Amino acid sequence: MNTVLEPTMLFISEAEWSIEAMRDLFLSHLLDNLKAIDDYDITRFYWSDNLECLLWMPPIRPPWRCERDWQNPLVPIIYKLFHNRQIEINNDNCSLIPATCQPPFLKNGPKNDYSNAFLAIMHYLILHNENVYVCLGQPNIAMCRKAITFSCGCHPTALTPVIIGKSTDWYQYINESQITWPTGNNRKGHECLIKAIDIYLKKYFNAYSSNSNSFQITAEFIESLISVVDNQDNILRAIAKRISFTQMQSASDSGLMDEPVHGINNERRFRTSGCSRIHYSYSGPNSIMLLRYYGPGEHDEGLK
Repeated sequence: MNTVLEPTMLFISEAEWSIEAMRDLFLSHLLDNLKAIDDYDITRFYWSDNLECLLWMPPIRPPWRCERDWQNPLVPIIYKLFHNRQIEINNDNCSLIPATCQPPFLKNGPKNDYSNAFLAIMHYLILHNENVYVCLGQPNIAMCRKAITFSCGCHPTALTPVIIGKSTDWYQYINESQITWPTGNNRKGHECLIKAIDIYLKKYFNAYSSNSNSFQITAEFIESLISVVDNQDNILRAIAKRISFTQMQSASDSGLMDEPVHGINNERRFRTSGCSRIHYSYSGPNSIMLLRYYGPGEHDEGLK
């Protein structure tokens, strides 16, 4: 599904830009959202010539485009993250009458031109009966849990998009098809597994991120996973849960059943599914070292 950026994502008034705290909130919100989208290849942006002119051309460019001290570092970053993901809407469709929005946004862009260009795109999407994400700017985040509906006077249907407020809201829409299971005990296999675990952490356990353990994986652990075919989802979900939980939570969790490996100091195991287990140790405070996966029929081997 594609995305339309609500105007306050990109446009801020000169008065607000001059206030350091508001400028910092605007920039962190914009860059965090663009980075989340780019890191996990989540979506593309609908865009028009009108918005292109408002963003890049004088005389009404946003303040971050006009001040050299900000323009020089920001433009390459934003251009790279944003421009390659644009879906251009042709000029005929850009001239559509702006749609209406209910409830109205708490704050619109600093100029009506910005809002009208955005609402013309929403009219185009009503015309084509296409649902999208609408990513709210920082001033409108408070509306992220409300249903926002766009309509026009010329079509009977309305559009109620999926609303994105904070950058972390994107995580639930990460496509797991990006995951590549490691096929070799090498650098590529290591990177594939790290990315897969990261995706599951973000998508399913982000609520626990403030308590998460750091983790490392051994070559033996990767080797033990290479031939796994049927249990990949359970393995990744269990790893992400164990990293996100404290040891006490993991031990009391009926899915993980975290327990010490008897007779071996500093080695524990948790369940992925059925009788399959992963053995791990602590490499430091709140730092987990994943040692080996034991599939069905071999989990007792881990007890040595």
